[in-house]
Amino acid sequence: AQPHPVAKAIGKLVGERAPEVTAEDVSALPGGGVRGTIAGVPYSIQPLETGAMKPSHEANELNASYGLFRNDTKIATFEIGDRARAEASHALSELRASGFETKLVSGDRAPVVQACAKALGFSVEDAVSRATPERKSQILKAAGEGSVMIGDGANDAAALAAATVGVAVRGSMEASLRAADVYLLRPDLEAVPELFRIARRTRGAILRNLSFSVAFNLVAGALAIQGSMTPLLAAILMPLSSLTVLLSAIATGRRLDP
Repeated sequence: AQPHPVAKAIGKLVGERAPEVTAEDVSALPGGGVRGTIAGVPYSIQPLETGAMKPSHEANELNASYGLFRNDTKIATFEIGDRARAEASHALSELRASGFETKLVSGDRAPVVQACAKALGFSVEDAVSRATPERKSQILKAAGEGSVMIGDGANDAAALAAATVGVAVRGSMEASLRAADVYLLRPDLEAVPELFRIARRTRGAILRNLSFSVAFNLVAGALAIQGSMTPLLAAILMPLSSLTVLLSAIATGRRLDP
């Protein structure tokens, strides 16, 4: 399984400064973070509520605080910066313009989530912080039919499974990939609104082809009732019906090509 982004950042720092250190009995903490033992001494890394947001020299950057504890005594603090993806705002605007109601649901702390929500155009009511995997799943179930969940973490797996359509983005952890209905091969979020454009066109093609089939059957049935259906006419109408549906599907496929 791939590690959490915060774990990657801290692991890289520790690996550069203390490559010989190896932790044992490593496990996740229920409230977030991780614990383990080094040379028999218990250590843990946990998110800090106090000072969760720090001033940043770079616009749109979110800095979160994490503490390193030895025997429940804090011995160090990590400040880890993150930022919303450059294309996230435009992708969300497209989804909202298409009629989607968007909500930000995160397990992160309120200051970080609210700062991210402000940067991406979410209202305060539509930004949920400190959401456990169970809470995320409950939100998706409450949304009902037509709900969509986009995520990449192991704690998103239950919500991805609960949604009508679960979308895992590139780089997702294995648990979320197993729960998702769709996996985006492209790393950018612009693929998300494109996914729904393709879905709408595909649905339109299905309805159109069904309409063609119904129309041909009605015409053929009416001719048969009137006694006007000859073997020759039936032999012409049958392949003509199939050819019409085939050409319609090919035309739709060409429009879906990038």
